[in-house]
Amino acid sequence: MCKYRITSYKNIGIKECHLRFEVGREKENGVSVFHGVVNLRIFASSNLLYMLSEKDRAFMEYWEHNRLRQKKTLYQLMMGLPLGLVLALPILLNYFSGWHKRAVMVGNAQSSPLVLLIAVLAIAVFFSIFNKRHKWEMNEQHYLELKRESEKDTADH
Repeated sequence: MCKYRITSYKNIGIKECHLRFEVGREKENGVSVFHGVVNLRIFASSNLLYMLSEKDRAFMEYWEHNRLRQKKTLYQLMMGLPLGLVLALPILLNYFSGWHKRAVMVGNAQSSPLVLLIAVLAIAVFFSIFNKRHKWEMNEQHYLELKRESEKDTADH
C-alpha cells in the first residue's frame, strides 16, 4: 500500500507555491520507509494565460484590441491596396511598353486602354480585400484557438 504525505509547503508568492511530497511503501512490520521525493511547483492565479507562451499572450492582447478595426472592408482595402497595385503594375508596364507591336495594335483596335486600366484596378482592389480578409480570418481562428485553450486551462485549475 502506498502512502503519501506532504513534508513541506513553501509559499513563494501570490501566484505560486512549492509542495514537497514523499512517497513510500508500508512494510509488513508497520514501519514506513519512504524512498521517493516529488517536488511540485503549483501555479494558482487568476491570469488566464499561464500555459501560453509570451508570444501567444502578446498576440491575444493585440488581437483583442485590433480585431474589429481590421475586420472593416475599408481598412482591408486601404491596407491591402499597395500590394494589389504592386501586383497589377507589371500588367500595365507590359501593355504600355509596347514590346510586342502586333499585340498593341490588336489591343488598341479591339478595346481602349481605359478598359484595361479599369480591369487592372478591379484586380488590384479584389486582391487587396481578399488578401487582407484571408489574413484576418487566419488571425481570428488562431485567436479563438488560443482563447479556448486558455479557458480550458483555467477550468482545469
